[in-house]
Amino acid sequence: MLDPIAIDRLDLRPKLIIAFVLVALLVGVTGAVGYQAVGTVDEEAHVISEDADTVEASMKTLLAVEEQQVAVNAALLGEEDARADFETAGAEFDEWLRTLEQQDLTAQQQAEFEAVRTQHEEYTAVSEELFAAIQAGDMADARARGDDLDAIVADTRASATALEEMAVEDKSASVAAADETAQTAQRTVLGLTGGAFVVAILIGLFVAGRITPPITQLSEGLVAI
Repeated sequence: MLDPIAIDRLDLRPKLIIAFVLVALLVGVTGAVGYQAVGTVDEEAHVISEDADTVEASMKTLLAVEEQQVAVNAALLGEEDARADFETAGAEFDEWLRTLEQQDLTAQQQAEFEAVRTQHEEYTAVSEELFAAIQAGDMADARARGDDLDAIVADTRASATALEEMAVEDKSASVAAADETAQTAQRTVLGLTGGAFVVAILIGLFVAGRITPPITQLSEGLVAI
C-alpha cells in the first residue's frame, strides 16, 4: 500500500505569517533607521549653516570696524568724504551685528559678542568726539581721540577674531558629527538590509522544503493509483 500522504505538512499558514512578519519588521527597522539618520543629518546641516553664518558675520563686523578706522584716519588727513564713509561702515557693522544677534550662540560666543557690541559703542562715542574736534579745528584733541580709537579697535579685533575662531571650531565639529552620523547610518542600513536578505532566503528554503516533499508524494500517489 501507499504510505499515508503527509498532507498536514502543507498547513504552513501560521509559520509563513511569522516568517514574513519577521522580514517586514527588518525592512521597517531599516527604513526607520534611514529616516532617523536623514533627520539627524538635516538638523546637523542646519547647525553647520548657522555656524557658517556666524563666521561670515564675525568677519564682516571686523571688516566694518576696519573700514571705520580707515575713515577716521582719512578725516584726520582732512578728506571731506571721511564722515560719510564712516557712517556707511557703521551701518554695515550694525547690520552684521543684528545677524549675529539672531544666531544661536554658545555661552562663550555670546560673551565675545557682547564684548564686540560694547567696544563698538565706545568706539562710536569716541569717534563722535573726534569728528567734533576736527570740526572745531582742535586737531590735537582729534589726534588724541584717534589714539584712543586705536586701542579700542585692537580690543574689538581680538573679540571679533575670537568669536570667528569659535564659530569655525563649532562648524568643524558639526561637520565631523554629520559625517559620523551618515557613516553609522550607512553601516546600520547595510547590516539590516543584509539581514533581511538572509531571512528572505531562509524563508524561501523553508517554504520549498516544507511544500515540495508532500506535493511530490501526492503526485507519485496519484500516478500509482
